[in-house]
Amino acid sequence: MGTGLPVGAYVLFQMMFAIITPALFVGAVVGRMHFKYLTWFIVCWSVLVYYPLVHMVWGPGGLLGGLGMLDFAGGTVIHINAGVTALVLSVFLGRRRVSRFQPYNRPWVLLGTAILWIGWYGFNAGSALGVNRAAVTAALTTSVAAASAW
Repeated sequence: MGTGLPVGAYVLFQMMFAIITPALFVGAVVGRMHFKYLTWFIVCWSVLVYYPLVHMVWGPGGLLGGLGMLDFAGGTVIHINAGVTALVLSVFLGRRRVSRFQPYNRPWVLLGTAILWIGWYGFNAGSALGVNRAAVTAALTTSVAAASAW
């Protein structure tokens, strides 16, 4: 690995990406898909889509990484991947049958928001793979960007 990080810490860092990425596309299917099918979809999607893309971009000798692609904090592996998955699921499942003007489940919305907020710090600052200027800049940018949102 060559980063000086313990392997276990790096594994936990990568697991955080793998766990939180589905949270980005789950919002697209809330109220349109049963939980058990969503769970199976996430397991299959992780093995067939997410892990291969991770290795292509971040893995040693990965296809896209070998072409010079730099993916700091998961722009491709996390965000583009989750966005395309949300679009494909939305098109496949069709329109919601029930229109709701209130959150589907407020405690789950709050939990998801908290997980994403904490995850942003882990993604952005953690992608520097150390305590350095890049990590501090990423953490500050994350805070300022979130504070400036409406």
